[in-house]
Amino acid sequence: MKTVVQADASREMYLGLHGVEKLLFYFLVSVVLAVFAYGVYQRVSRYTDGDDDPLERLNDLPSRIVSAAKLVLSNEKQFNRDLYGGLMHSFLMWGFLTLFIATSIIAFESYGTDLLLGIQFWEGEFYLAYQFMVDAMGLLFVVGIGMAIYRRYWVRNERLWGRHTSNEDDIFIWTLFGLGVGGFLLEGLRIYITGMPAHEIVSFVGYGLAMLFGAVGLPMTDAATNPGTYQAVSVFGANAETLHWLTWWSHSLLALGFIAWIPSAKPFHMLSSFANVITRDEKAGTRLPGVPADLDATNAEDIDDFTWKDILDQDACTKCGRCSSVCPAKASDRPLDPRNVILDLKSYREEVDAGGEEKPIVADGGTSVINTETMESCMACMACMDACPVEIEHLNSFTKLNRQMTDQGDVSSSMQDVFQNVMQDGNTFGNSQRTRADWADDLAFEVTDAREQEVDYLWYVGDYPSYDERNKQVARSLATILQEADVSFGILFEDEKYDGNDIRRVGEEFLYIELAGHHVTRSIRVCASARSCDRAYRF
Repeated sequence: MKTVVQADASREMYLGLHGVEKLLFYFLVSVVLAVFAYGVYQRVSRYTDGDDDPLERLNDLPSRIVSAAKLVLSNEKQFNRDLYGGLMHSFLMWGFLTLFIATSIIAFESYGTDLLLGIQFWEGEFYLAYQFMVDAMGLLFVVGIGMAIYRRYWVRNERLWGRHTSNEDDIFIWTLFGLGVGGFLLEGLRIYITGMPAHEIVSFVGYGLAMLFGAVGLPMTDAATNPGTYQAVSVFGANAETLHWLTWWSHSLLALGFIAWIPSAKPFHMLSSFANVITRDEKAGTRLPGVPADLDATNAEDIDDFTWKDILDQDACTKCGRCSSVCPAKASDRPLDPRNVILDLKSYREEVDAGGEEKPIVADGGTSVINTETMESCMACMACMDACPVEIEHLNSFTKLNRQMTDQGDVSSSMQDVFQNVMQDGNTFGNSQRTRADWADDLAFEVTDAREQEVDYLWYVGDYPSYDERNKQVARSLATILQEADVSFGILFEDEKYDGNDIRRVGEEFLYIELAGHHVTRSIRVCASARSCDRAYRF
């Protein structure tokens, strides 16, 4: 009978490698780690070139990290409206993390406790539990990769394909597949050439592959059954030992190449996405960044006008297309695709950093990074932000682009008419301010003038309830309810103007400031305020 729990259960880590090969491997690891560190340094240092962010992003950092870890590890947003995608990403992420931790454990013992203290713990029951967990989670990882390949290449999910889909997406997914499958192949060959030790049955995937190799009669020399003296080069030929040696080096070089590649390509999202979630604004979208003291900094004249958080948003994008799939503008065949705007800005930034020619960020005629018609399509509904699994704050960048359009005078003629109406008449309809409170004439009671008499609640009525015939009846009904409830309320009559929320979102920051200041100076005599228009809460 086979005994699984053995006190001496372990394995040779560099099975079949001689001293020179080990030194070569150590050298490659050192080079790769240096390349990785330098690449990450370059990425992070690029953020410092961005403009300062007006919001506090790093306050209470420990709680931010805990909150981000809960969101990321639970895959909460990946499951949102996409069960298949949530399971796929969970298998991938948890499998990858487990394999990374497993590799770190080996490194910690080999180059830490064993080398410095002579203490070995990667043996016995710990080794058996380790091997079982690695196989179980590694299998989930491969399943997750298979699900991703099926969705991308067989189903060809349309949101995964777009203008920014490139070879790096293919390289990324197939490299992960090669790492997952190659790891199991290497494990199966190791178990097979070492005589299939009984305790290795806990490595159920590798053990199954080893049984398959035996069933097909893969030739072997039995040299590896004595790991202490075995060297693969001594039995080089058409045998399982040589296949194991080739697989070991192939798997190692693929893994090292992947690590070196991380900072310069799509895999960097594994780091940037988590950082983006940590630095997210919980109120993103419901509040826009305020105007800096330097008013010229409100625009997007060049790529460095974007804040470091905007640049991090760009690096965090995984091209998943969730934002594109829920955008109502894109669904109605408008030229806006939230993903493309973020990635267009990223591509342009990388081109400029590489010495490319500079051009306008947003303008008409296709001569800029972003076309004005694209940004005019955005209704600031925030569906893209709600769907994004890595908390990209699209609206902050979009608002900056809209401000630049307004500064340049590139807004549409219809929007310019709205601006003109608000500046001249104080409302978007272009009607006289003297008629703003005419809706109240048909009431059976007098509405209090909050400019002359102190009230508990100042009611901001809004443009539509003041001027639109259908909405006037709504205003009268609400006024009647407040009167019957004995609520002390009043309105500003012709001193009430448009709240400015929407024109701020399309880029007219200065007019918004004027409107906000106007209302603030006229609201100091009240204890609280009420509003008919939900968007007026934001002014």
